Amino acid sequence: MASDNTTKACMALFIAGLFIISALVVIPVDTDGADGAGFTITDQKGNEVSFDGPVDHIVTVGKGITATVIQLGAVDKIVVADKYSNTDESSLFDAFRARVSEGKATAGGTIFDSGRESLKAEIIDAADKEKRFDRAKDVVLLTGSDTYLVKGGLIDFLKNEGFRVLVWNDVYEYDDIIALVKDISMIVTGKVSSDVDDMKAVKEKVSSKLSENGIIDAKKTKAFYVTYSGNVFKVGNKGSIATSMIEAAGGNAITIDTSKKGTTYERNLTEIIETHGKDVVIFADNTIMKNEKYLSDLRQAVGNDVKVVGLNPLWNNYSIESMEGVKTIAGAMYSDIFPEWDTSKSADSSDDNIIIYVSAAVGACVLILCAAVYLMRRN
Repeated sequence: MASDNTTKACMALFIAGLFIISALVVIPVDTDGADGAGFTITDQKGNEVSFDGPVDHIVTVGKGITATVIQLGAVDKIVVADKYSNTDESSLFDAFRARVSEGKATAGGTIFDSGRESLKAEIIDAADKEKRFDRAKDVVLLTGSDTYLVKGGLIDFLKNEGFRVLVWNDVYEYDDIIALVKDISMIVTGKVSSDVDDMKAVKEKVSSKLSENGIIDAKKTKAFYVTYSGNVFKVGNKGSIATSMIEAAGGNAITIDTSKKGTTYERNLTEIIETHGKDVVIFADNTIMKNEKYLSDLRQAVGNDVKVVGLNPLWNNYSIESMEGVKTIAGAMYSDIFPEWDTSKSADSSDDNIIIYVSAAVGACVLILCAAVYLMRRN
């Protein structure tokens, strides 16, 4: 009888534990909207496209947009993408590459002169020959320079062929990326992804925590973005996504110069350090970080005492990954306030809430196990 009671007690504890764990471990879900509901998306050029619900197929031109669709769990809807989405070294694109190798998607053209004609042909082929794209229901998402999209005639060509087209090529702020993710998630899932709230929450957490710690205005950490092109170092200006991420992470982006037209411009790095001091944090793009010579030249210009942090290319793009960029930048500038985001201490970029949930679940299991052992020993 005692043994039966023990067994029943253990089973009760086990079932209770399952309820506790299920309450603690929360799986993120899409919010705001439902499959099948109609909606309209307006792009940055004022084009409006109406949808009865999420699309069945999609064309993505621009690896940032491709990455966003993949991260939203809709890689199986991509039938054509630009070649850079296929050749990017990030493992994020592996799922798309697999579809290309299986013949379920095509990637080869670009928006530039050298590849625009092949890109046109691939989109036409998907719509006409292979019947993988419905011009009346599906959509082509484009990003890139107006030189090729507008003056090069790609947008007009696609519209004249009866394709529905949406264009994003003026994404300069972190908030713009959030808006882009919101629009694309509606297009491919019919709902606003929970990633949108997560991206907003990162920026809000930074603002709140810095305010609590009295980090405002002049107290903000000085920082800037640097890249290498045209055989010279160039720094981030207004309109640079990386500069925007520095600002979203609570930094003082010291290389913003409104008299300069470009999103980056040539600047003497040694002069910047001499003017602002060695407490400046430099965020370098992948072009520099993966090239020993460029990195050595950077160190020679700024010295070995200045903190230099590398940026993942997908952070500095039209991608949900920009959220991880803001976290890393904030952790690098304010490691005492955001130790969980300081990559020099921990490489774990998991969501804080997931860590809490899992820890709580493990704790619940330990308590259950201890109670079960105690009951068995009593009997």
